[in-house]
Amino acid sequence: MKYRFLLPLLLISLFSPMVLRKTYKGYLLTGSSLQPLTRQEMERVHGTFLDFSYEKRCWVKNVMSGVMIHLIGSLIDALGQQAKIYMKREKVRQEREIVQQEKKALEIELEEMRKMMKEKKKLEKDVYFLRNL
Repeated sequence: MKYRFLLPLLLISLFSPMVLRKTYKGYLLTGSSLQPLTRQEMERVHGTFLDFSYEKRCWVKNVMSGVMIHLIGSLIDALGQQAKIYMKREKVRQEREIVQQEKKALEIELEEMRKMMKEKKKLEKDVYFLRNL
């Protein structure tokens, strides 16, 4: 699933009031369940927590900022890929237009050659007729 990382975001947004309350218990959001974090796990994740409620808010804010940066990066990558695809399509379209223009020019030239051949045959018939008089 391409947008698998959105589930923890949804859970963070749903449970943020519970996570941000002033206690020394943190919560690890995995899948659809809440698991309490130990103090050591919290310190490993984000250094030493002096004022937990403020630090937890900062931690959630930092996580959300990181996720937003990741989403923006993914969006930029996707837009870059779409731009490459668009440029390839545009190049192919322009090449097709050039080929069509050349084809039309060749058709016009071919039509002129056919007219000239008809005129040549007509002149040859006239010359043959005049020689046989």
